[in-house]
Parts: sequence; structure tokens; C-alpha cells
Amino acid sequence: VRAMPNTPALVGAGATAFAASANCTAADKAVARGIFEAIGIAEEVPESQIDAVTALSGSGPAYYFAFVEACTAAGVALGMQPEQASRLAAQTLYGAGLLLHNSGEPAATLRERVTSKGGTTAAALATFASRDFAGTVRAGMDAAAARSKELGQ
Repeated sequence: VRAMPNTPALVGAGATAFAASANCTAADKAVARGIFEAIGIAEEVPESQIDAVTALSGSGPAYYFAFVEACTAAGVALGMQPEQASRLAAQTLYGAGLLLHNSGEPAATLRERVTSKGGTTAAALATFASRDFAGTVRAGMDAAAARSKELGQ
């Protein structure tokens, strides 16, 4: 079994994908799943997807941390105290993640509910879009997947 866990496993909220070789039995897969479900969720994927998993959930926590850092810095630039901005940014990310996890609804639906036409959220999201936020995320994940493939050689 080849696996890619992530650091939220440290708090029992990990996301691990694993690929089983042709030599693995159903019992082997069940043992692997059991180990990884003890620290979060476990998804079996084909070996060909391990590099994509590395880019998404293996490296993913750092993307969220970087977003919180950027939000905190922006809050400070807007006049907030660093500790307060950091707490609010971290809790916002935690709460949004928990809402997404527990609601069973797609992220797009939840985003749309927060976005009032012509409101503050719409203004921020339009700015993100104009600076190709989605393209930047995709380029970063492409780079992570490529590096994972290199490291796996």
C-alpha cells in the first residue's frame, strides 16, 4: 500500500488516500483503511492518482495556512491587531470547513449563500476572479503534482 496522509491527522482530522498494489488482498486493504480511518478519512485511489492526491490533500493544509496568513496580514493592514486578526481568520476557516463538511452541500452552494449581489463578499470574490485565483490554485497544484511525480521516480 502506498499512502499520502496529511498533517491534520495530528488532530484526528486527516485525509489519507491510499493505493493498493496488485499483491494486496482485500484483507490488506481493509487493514490499511482501518489504520487511516483512525486518524481521519481514507480514500482508496488508483496508483496513477497518488500525485494528484499529494497536490490536493497532501500539500493542501499548507494552502489553507497560507490563506489564513494572507487574511491575517490583510486584516492587520486594515487596522486590526495581529492576534485578533489571526484568531478571526483561523476560526473563520475552521467554521467554514466544518460547515462544508457537515452540511453535505457543495462548496459552490455555500459560497453563493454568503454572496449577496453587489455586497462585500461579491466585491472580494470579483477581485479574486479578476486576478485568476482559480488559475493560480490550479498552477500551484500542477506544480505540486509534477514535483510529486519527480520525487516518486
